[in-house]
Amino acid sequence: MMRAPIDFAVRMGMTFEQANLDYMSHYARVFRRLGDARTVSVLEVVLRDEIGHVQNGVRWFEHYRAQSEPAANQWSDYVARLPEELDPVRARGIGFESDARRQAGLSDEYIQSLRLHAYSRGRPPALYYFNPLCEASAKQFLAKASAKQFLAKASAKQFLEKASAKQTRAAAIPKRLQELTADLESVLLFLSRHEDAVLLREAPRPEFLREIQRAGFALPEIYAGSEGRAALVGRKLSDVRPWGIAPDSLAELRFAFADVVGRRGDELREHGAAIFARHAALYSRELSAELARDFARESSAFGNPLLAGSAEAALLEGDYCRDFDELLASCARLAAAGHRRAIIKADFSTAGRQRLRVDLPLPADASDPNRVALARFWERESGASFSEQSDRQSGERLGVRVEPWLERIADFSVQLNVLEDGSVKVLGAVRLFNSDAGAFRGCLTGRLFDGLDASSRRALADPRTGALPVLFAAAEFVGQSLARRGFRGPAGVDALAALRLQEAHDPDASLVLRPIVEVNPRFTMGRVALELGRRVRRHRAALWVHLPAEPLQDRQLRSALAAAAPLELRDGLIDAGLLFTGDPERAKQRCPLLLVGPDLKQCRQLMHEHGLGDFS
Repeated sequence: MMRAPIDFAVRMGMTFEQANLDYMSHYARVFRRLGDARTVSVLEVVLRDEIGHVQNGVRWFEHYRAQSEPAANQWSDYVARLPEELDPVRARGIGFESDARRQAGLSDEYIQSLRLHAYSRGRPPALYYFNPLCEASAKQFLAKASAKQFLAKASAKQFLEKASAKQTRAAAIPKRLQELTADLESVLLFLSRHEDAVLLREAPRPEFLREIQRAGFALPEIYAGSEGRAALVGRKLSDVRPWGIAPDSLAELRFAFADVVGRRGDELREHGAAIFARHAALYSRELSAELARDFARESSAFGNPLLAGSAEAALLEGDYCRDFDELLASCARLAAAGHRRAIIKADFSTAGRQRLRVDLPLPADASDPNRVALARFWERESGASFSEQSDRQSGERLGVRVEPWLERIADFSVQLNVLEDGSVKVLGAVRLFNSDAGAFRGCLTGRLFDGLDASSRRALADPRTGALPVLFAAAEFVGQSLARRGFRGPAGVDALAALRLQEAHDPDASLVLRPIVEVNPRFTMGRVALELGRRVRRHRAALWVHLPAEPLQDRQLRSALAAAAPLELRDGLIDAGLLFTGDPERAKQRCPLLLVGPDLKQCRQLMHEHGLGDFS
């Protein structure tokens, strides 16, 4: 129903008539290619007529808009005036004619907003949200024994209230991590689909979004900040998809639960506590250790030369220790087997944080600096600092995972989805590049074994006895194990190839594969890299790296990079060049970018020549 004359101007002149600007221009180009000049001349007359129609709608829109309290700009008032069943995407046809819209009197800001606008014409969108500190949020909530008892009997409403309260009481997130989160939340633009929606902390710059579109990526609906949250209220959704399900994401997304349709909406509204309960424990490194040991037993029949025997595998997978004496005993076992270093990982740790490397064997003297550092790490990370005295007496103490420090040759990440029916879909693998401390640096897709020595490449790339058949089998195993625990959604399995212990200093040493190092029941950076790789031509190396932000804030450096590696598309896919997947103008800590070339060597060379490191 139209309640005022401005409604007619909005719906007819500025929506349906505006779409005709694109349709007429598109079909004129089609008939021009066919050599039909007569039809082209007719369509050009129609186009001029349509420009007049839109111009008339804009004139009356501005006339009636001025009589009320107009919004800050033409676009905001236009969107606000549209009825619920009509979306701005209806004002677009095939292609996008900016010049015709300018002739019709539409502002540049309006034109740019419409160009970037995306909306689902089919299913309701899924809403994506970036919460990279989900493991820390889960750990904080579960550290209290009382939290576990609460989860067993809480209703969804009680759980959400408690989760929100805990987030409010939580210690402030350090500024560095806040900035890093803001730097990287653009990854949602590549995880989501055109018909989905993303909720960001800050609206991206239009110039940044244009470059992503130019590379062939279809943008989702973008909502940002408090205004974006308000605009989403009442918007029908098919699902909410945070980076990881945890108190922080559920507290942020609870406002949208009422608008999730179908069975998924009923589940979120009625069983929020159960959903979180089954996810929270899955972040534990204890589960990673358990699944690694179970798969090692199952894979002993594979006959793959990269896999360790049962005794070696037991050492490689390490131990999950719940008290300090167990920790010391685990380190002693590794030392007795000849390992000279160990890595100690706090439960729920991620991205290289909350980890400690120790030299082996540990001295008996408790005052030795190595022993003191280990004792302090244990006290800090085992859960004592999170629990009140009453909870410590009745609750389980968090543990740590102990693993041997290996001479790594390559790291991998396999991505999978556990579907609603419990089946597992393995999506593919990427090569990981991590710092010595385990912090994420980047991923390689397309040519996973580039840059390895010839012997390692032969061993790992063999289609029958190499790494990928084992890694995919391990991912399937993990997915099935997660499904039995009630998990549904995206997950990643980190793996590594290393020199065998007895040959660690032999240049011709054989390799050993650890197919399950860590299980991440959430979206991962490896998944983002895999999605980026889908827009890259086959057999090309796609290196996605997270670089320090400060050098890339230099516009001269960015111009030099663009000149040295211009973005080239072939058959709609990226064939070569550089694409910023984070905004270098705004980045404070890290700026992600994609480099595409014939091989890893060329990508590394470009980085080295411009002072961005050699990424070895």
